[in-house]
Amino acid sequence: MNYIHTFAAGDAYQAPAVSPPSFAPQAPGSMSGTGLAHALRGHGTAYALRKSGSRPVAFSGRHLGFASGYRAGTALWHELNLYETDEGHHVADIRVFSKAQGARDQFHVLVADGLEEALQFFEEHDPRADVQADFDLGDPALAPAELMVHAAALKYRIAETVSQYRAVLASFLHQLSHG
Repeated sequence: MNYIHTFAAGDAYQAPAVSPPSFAPQAPGSMSGTGLAHALRGHGTAYALRKSGSRPVAFSGRHLGFASGYRAGTALWHELNLYETDEGHHVADIRVFSKAQGARDQFHVLVADGLEEALQFFEEHDPRADVQADFDLGDPALAPAELMVHAAALKYRIAETVSQYRAVLASFLHQLSHG
């Protein structure tokens, strides 16, 4: 007998399960990706995460948590995602989006051996590095007074970004701990 599932608006589509890739050579006798631990986890959803300056990180697993700092009028915001792979690794994903003209979105991804290492990646991220200057310091036509105005605006954007990241991180960690 054939079964047909129709999707209504708002339904989520789950990609079919695929074999998970191996992230690192396993030590002899390791249970990671094999044996009972692997059988209990099963195969999850296939993911491919963009990573700035590198190839995408592909794995199969489950999504554990998400938080976004986007608000109407926000020029730069962070999105945090945490995944667990079918092999038992954890994937920490920090996405940085900017509405500033010429700015590039940034994607920071870490494949961690354990949950603590993944959470530490989120906690140690420095959001100040995500803010890009919107003026050219080497411009000889830039008067000192203009430079001071640009520097003050940049300092404000950095402080705002740090505050926003800390708030989204606190919300994310709270959600993870209270499931």
